Order: sequence, then C-alpha cells, then structure tokens
Amino acid sequence: MIETITTVNQNLRRVWIACLGIALIGWLAGTQSFAASADGKSSPASLEKSAVELLNDGRYSRAASIFADLAARFPASPGHDSWLYNLARSKYHLGQFENAKRDFADGISRFSGSEYTAYRWFFLGNLAVRESDATGAVGDYTRAYALAEDQRLVELAFESLQSVMTMAEKNGDSLPDFKKLIEATFPAVGARQSAAELVASLGGKPTGSDFGRGSDSFRGGKSKLPTVTLALPFSGKLERYAKRIERGANLANYYSSDDSRPVVYFKVEDTEGATAKAVQIAQRAESDKSLALIGPLTSEEAVAVSAALNCAALPALAPAANQNNFAKLSQTMFQLTPSPQTIGRRLAEYAFLQIPVTTAAALAQNSESDMEMATAFSERFKELGGEIVAFEIFPPGATDFGAFGERIKTRFLGAYDETAILIGENGDTLDFDEAPVEIGCIFVGATVRQLQLILPQINYHNIRTTLIGSDGLATPRVWEMPLQNVKNIIFTSWRTQDSDNSVFRSFAQMYRDRYGESPDRLAALGYDAVRMIIEGLRTGARSSSAMSRYLESMTLHRGASGNVAFGDEHVNRELSLYTVIDKLPKKLTWTPPRAIETD
Repeated sequence: MIETITTVNQNLRRVWIACLGIALIGWLAGTQSFAASADGKSSPASLEKSAVELLNDGRYSRAASIFADLAARFPASPGHDSWLYNLARSKYHLGQFENAKRDFADGISRFSGSEYTAYRWFFLGNLAVRESDATGAVGDYTRAYALAEDQRLVELAFESLQSVMTMAEKNGDSLPDFKKLIEATFPAVGARQSAAELVASLGGKPTGSDFGRGSDSFRGGKSKLPTVTLALPFSGKLERYAKRIERGANLANYYSSDDSRPVVYFKVEDTEGATAKAVQIAQRAESDKSLALIGPLTSEEAVAVSAALNCAALPALAPAANQNNFAKLSQTMFQLTPSPQTIGRRLAEYAFLQIPVTTAAALAQNSESDMEMATAFSERFKELGGEIVAFEIFPPGATDFGAFGERIKTRFLGAYDETAILIGENGDTLDFDEAPVEIGCIFVGATVRQLQLILPQINYHNIRTTLIGSDGLATPRVWEMPLQNVKNIIFTSWRTQDSDNSVFRSFAQMYRDRYGESPDRLAALGYDAVRMIIEGLRTGARSSSAMSRYLESMTLHRGASGNVAFGDEHVNRELSLYTVIDKLPKKLTWTPPRAIETD
C-alpha cells in the first residue's frame, strides 16, 4: 500500500487546484447559524452576523478576530460550535493551514453530532491533498461523503474523492489499497449505502478536474442538455483570461439548480486568439444548433464573428469586448461590456437629466478610450440641450491645465482684462484667477497621476463643479485629495464593486471556495452570461432564435458584474454609478433611459 500511495503523492499537488473541493462549503455551512441568541439583537448574535458577512466578503483576518473573541467570551454558548468552525474556516483562507487543521480536528472531537462535522472532514481532506497525503485525503473525503446531509456537499466530497482515485489510475497505479481504505472507513461512519456501491460508483461521475468541462454529470454518454459553445482563447497569451471566464461560467452552470447538476452542456472551443478561428467556431456552432455562444474575447474577434453571424440565428454573448458598434453588425450579437461611446452618452444623460446641470466641460487624455468617452459625452450633452463650455484633449505628459481653466472662467466672467475689477461675495476685490465661477460638471478622462495635477488647478482657478468620469476617479488616492471646490465625484468603474450587490457577494464566495482566490470582472461576466442563458431556458427559450429574442427583450438582469439590459442596439446600457461620501464609494440609484427624444 505504501508503494502505491507514494506514486500518487507525487502528483497530488497538481490535483490541489483541480479538486480543491472547497466549493460552496462556506456558503453552505458558514451561514447556517447566526449564534444561539435567536432574537438577533444580542451582542453575540450581532457580532456573529457581522463576522459571517466579513468572512463571505473575503475579509478573513477581521472575521477570524471576531470569531475568536466570541469563542473566548462565551464558552458556554450553544453557538460555540459555529464560531469555532468559522474561525477554522477563516484561518484556512488566510493560509494558516496548520492552525486550521488543528481546529477542524479539535471541533470533530469536541462536538459530537455537530452539523459541521461533515464540513470539517471535507476541509481536512483538502488539507491532506495540499500535504500530498493521499491516504489521509481518501479517508477524510470518505467521512465527509458519508456524513453529509446537504446534497451539494455530497457531490463535492464525491468529486474530490474521485479526483484522488482518478489521478492514481492515470498514473497506472493499482487502486486496491485505496478501495480497501474506503471499504473500511465508510461503514464505520454509518453510511447511507454500502461501501461496495460507493467504490463501484467512483468510476461513473465527473471528477473535480472535469468540473463544467462539457461533462454531462450523472447521465453518461452523449449529453442530452442544450449545448452552449465557449469560444475563447484557451491557449496562447490570452489563456488566463479565457480560464477566468470559463470558471465563472462553470459556477453558474452547476449551481443554478437545486441539485447542483449542470443545466447546459459546454462545448469548449479554442479560438487561439485568431480571428479566422473564432469565425470558424461560430459558424460551426450555428450549424451544430448550439443554443448560444459565449465569446469571443477580444474586440477584433468580436467584430469578425458579429459580421459572420449577420444572417444567423445563433446568439453570441461577448463578455469583455468593448469596441463601439460591433454588435450592430449582427442581429444576434450581444455586448456585455459597455463601449466607451455608451459610457460617455450615459454619463451625459445622468448629468443633464439626473443631477441636473445645463453646463459642462470635457477634459481627456489622448488615449482612444478616453477620447471616445469625452466626445460621446459632449455630443450627447449638447443633443439634450446642454452647453459644453470647454473641450480639451491633452497628451499623457501634460502638467499645465491652466488654459482649460481659463476657458471656463472666460465663459462666465468674460475675456481676461487686467484693468477689470472683480468683486467677491463679501465685497473684496479679486483678480481673475481668484474670482469664483460655477459650472455644472466637468467630464474628466485621466489617470490618477494626471488627476493629481488637474484637481489642484481646478481649486486654484476657483472653479466650483462636479467631477464625472470613469476609472481614473475610482480610487481613494483621488477621494482623499483636497477637494474644496468639488461638490461631488460621480464615476462608473468595474473596479468598484457594489457592496449591496448580493449576487456578487454570493458569487464571490462560491468562487473563493471553489478556486481559492477572489474573482475578477472576467469571471463575473462569464457567470452572468451563463445565468442569462439559463434564465432564458426557464422562460421557454429552447432554440437559438428564441434565445436571441429573449436576450433582446430582457428588461434587466441583476448580475455579479452589475446590471445588464441590452435593448435594440444589443449593447449593455446599464452602468453602475457611484459617488463618494466620507471618502468611500456609494452606489447611486439610477435607471438609464432606453431612448430620449431630442430636438
């Protein structure tokens, strides 16, 4: 047995990511109990609720501190079991593996019959895999599987157990010793089926490494599920981005049903980052009657695929491509990431209709994206009836923005005249630079470094305004600057996550538990794309043409990446807008209009 397991141990670290198996354990078990005090108002209950929220948001250090404090202060509380379990979970995510291992094992011995025992065994299995302890992993996963009452934990424990077995089989090792271990452990725990049945079934279900990769779970053979083609660059320099989208898609597929079974069959196609290959895959997906296509990744590929699908029924959801107007090339291409042009227009609509203001200026660096946003902002603002007082594009190395400020002041104070006498509000004589002026808003498309030069000059020229823009404004380094003349900062940015977005919080916890890291926007976009397809299926859209109609008519999808609604142009028109209060971002409530009549 020692020789058999030694060979497997050499490869277990490669299984660590594939069968990480943490998947949803925090979400399943960590939120089951909010302490013993049922009224929810007592100090322990309030503290536990706060700690669970911190844990689910990935703030593990703070969560661990609160759970440890609760356990120390209230050792006789019925909630002690829950606190110690979540403390061990926090340590696990912090990378304190030895402490977590000790705490999980201690919890098993201290709390007989605990609702967390199966979860503790599961985490111990993960830690055994990390330590290349195949024997320990098989034993721990077997106990977790036998004791689990939650169906998702049953599935996850099975997948993780099978991963260890599958790796051994791939290496040509004999499995009898592992099977004997399972047969000895399983009945001792008190299981729902015979050990022989468990061992026999280990060859039939998908392993953790196959999770979501087109496997038709628990069916065997060719999938009977609707096919969704993933057309992404799974090789080459963009592979890591494709993998993130795929991970998010997998989570949506497997955890959109109560029994954790997949809802659609993923046909995974590698575009290799090549436009011609992406077009071939899209055309093949159309002829093979795929329900939908997710991809491609880049704007260049998306333009070509959109044109190729011009007369097709296949809907394609492009997660990250943001070039202007490519969705117009086809009746079935849908763009999840708003283009710079869309962002600029929506910001103008918010400024004119919602703030509301009638005067504005635009200042942007000469990058393609910022110039497009500034131009779209200015044109849309004027279409709505507003006045653009000043418009300037500057090079990246610019440091002097005085001329821009002077143009704004000239509009309100008249041309600069050394002999002119300007009187302030308290009757004092002011020079041209000191005299205050007020303009509704200034669109700023700039980096943080550039904003650190621009904002002091706005203050110097005494220009009172609201700043509106995109990513450059979405940082504490800007919010913490002296902003005496800035009434508000309003921005949109995917880098700022909405703390009130329960969909993102749930998704982020699932992602961290499954993959051991926090998700990025690409993963959230993959998750949202599949969830929209699944929602369409549940409304009866079971053909590609019906799915296209569903996506076009979808009024609002509340997603992990933010809200999504396409409308006639098939470009996501929803923006998450934020302001800054007490140097922290606060989401603004606003529904952008589908269309606005202009004179």
